[in-house]
Amino acid sequence: MVTCSAGYIIVGASDGVYRCPDNGQTWKHTAIGTAGYIPVRTFALSSKGHIFAGTSRGVSRSTDNGENWTPIGTGLEDTPVYSLAINSSDYVFAGTYSYSVFRSMQPITSVKKPHNETPTSFSLEQNYPNPFNPSTIISYSLPKPARVSLRIFNSLGQEIAVPVNELKEEGYYHETWSANVPSGIYFYRLQAGEFVETKKMVLLH
Repeated sequence: MVTCSAGYIIVGASDGVYRCPDNGQTWKHTAIGTAGYIPVRTFALSSKGHIFAGTSRGVSRSTDNGENWTPIGTGLEDTPVYSLAINSSDYVFAGTYSYSVFRSMQPITSVKKPHNETPTSFSLEQNYPNPFNPSTIISYSLPKPARVSLRIFNSLGQEIAVPVNELKEEGYYHETWSANVPSGIYFYRLQAGEFVETKKMVLLH
């Protein structure tokens, strides 16, 4: 069992994971991996709030408080993992059924792009954390200079905030939005030149 930064309780089961937002009153099932409902035996929580699950077929990671899971760890796909640990340098250690311990090749913190590396395309990332309270980070990339607007809308389509509205050089950007609005579903839209993309986020007080 693990409790993530958004307050969800997440437990492992023989058919994936179950998570609860209300102290055990309501549970939602989430499958892990492409092979179907596989058993989950252990969890580890990183300093960035990412959740790692040790399963009967390796390790999976969730960056959205257990809503979605992605198998990671080439070489462990068919290996039962019974224990997980993350050290102070953000390396993941996996204890397996065969009494072997594996370590991730790289730290599992979010990858930072070199300052001298230019993005190859426009992109808008999922905000982190999500759900959030009271602030969240919205990341995007620009392969060339562009007039950028980042706007926040409520579920009725009403504009409630404009964190960014200016000309930006090419590069990677991370904007923090501190919400002073009620709990609910919100949408953020990035427009950079002809590029337009919208994503959903959830605020929980």
